[in-house]
Amino acid sequence: MMTVTDNFIDGRIVEPQAGRYLDHADPRTGRLSRRAADSGGADVDAAMTAAQRPFPAWRDMRPSERGRILVEIGRRVRASEERLGAVKSAETGKPKREMAA
Repeated sequence: MMTVTDNFIDGRIVEPQAGRYLDHADPRTGRLSRRAADSGGADVDAAMTAAQRPFPAWRDMRPSERGRILVEIGRRVRASEERLGAVKSAETGKPKREMAA
């Protein structure tokens, strides 16, 4: 099964504006395994605009609240370690046992 990865911009999964994708082969087998958005300038501009929008609220937030949010992000990354390791393994061809954090 081939995986297609689009952009994640402004809280939504969106196709690249130019409609182009890059093909990726599994380094272990050489078989096509996934396609990823070939993002261009318009996609980057959209992502930057979306990223800048919440900055004033983040800047004005109490440091303790920002810290709480960052700790939660870290917790979610750790909870996704197995899935993220599988992605890293597929990208590099290294065994999953070598992908531990």
